[in-house]
Amino acid sequence: MINVTVSVFSGRPNPTWVLDEGEALPLLKEIALHRGVLRNREAGFDGLGFRGIDIEFQRDDQARAYGLPPSFRIAHGASDDESKALEVAERFIAGMLGTTFAKGGRAAAGATPLDAALQQLLHKQLAWSPRGSTRSTLGSGAPKAGVLDACTIETAAYDTTPWNSQPYMDKNNCYNYASNRRTNTFAQPGLATGHQYTAFTCAALTAASLSDGLHQAGSCFPASEYPRWLMALVIAPGQDFHWYRKCTEGFWGHKPGHDAAKNTDNSGHVINDPENADRGDYTVFCGYLYGCKSQQIA
Repeated sequence: MINVTVSVFSGRPNPTWVLDEGEALPLLKEIALHRGVLRNREAGFDGLGFRGIDIEFQRDDQARAYGLPPSFRIAHGASDDESKALEVAERFIAGMLGTTFAKGGRAAAGATPLDAALQQLLHKQLAWSPRGSTRSTLGSGAPKAGVLDACTIETAAYDTTPWNSQPYMDKNNCYNYASNRRTNTFAQPGLATGHQYTAFTCAALTAASLSDGLHQAGSCFPASEYPRWLMALVIAPGQDFHWYRKCTEGFWGHKPGHDAAKNTDNSGHVINDPENADRGDYTVFCGYLYGCKSQQIA
């Protein structure tokens, strides 16, 4: 059997399913015949949006039988045969709803459901590859600089080491990073306090985050809540959410889902202003919030 994961989301869990060897056989043979599609996770596009498809064999002997590595990523803009990689990725997504995972109830609690709407979204994401830069539109009503300066906050020096090593990289997301807490639970706003968001909107995500103990910008925490982090929330409307955290150096760091933490946007620019960063599909800027010591996160 092989595990298939589409690396596309930042806040919610990525779509994941399992193929038995019979289901996977034609695709594995195709990949083995076109080895130019192979690249590891660290290569290629690593921003917000579709970042490729991860293939992981459950047993090493299965990988050896096809002459393939135990795990690899395809269709993320770095292969020597990207057109073939995208073709194979399309076939994986086209068969998603008929997989063992979808039929057999293998999904863990909180996993992203495999349904027709998700499949359509993934088809669209794939059609936009190779991924180009798309400047995000700005949200309205975001706090001005004076509001951000009104409260005392703490910052941490930019250091990706605690986030980009395994198993932490796969088990923590943007909400973990922005809260500066590695819970290894792929944390979801509101889950810890029984008020998890029910829609990918600014209103729903903000309410869930406030339930966890965050404050909106301008509503200061006392010194007893040290450390107090400045965070920024954005959404891909109806699809996903994403968070940033301000670093000591003055720029902002973030972690796109299961992938590596970084301080650059989709254009490769250091993020000095999350409102004006290239965020791809995460076009709506919801605003700034403060995290704190008593914040609950799960």
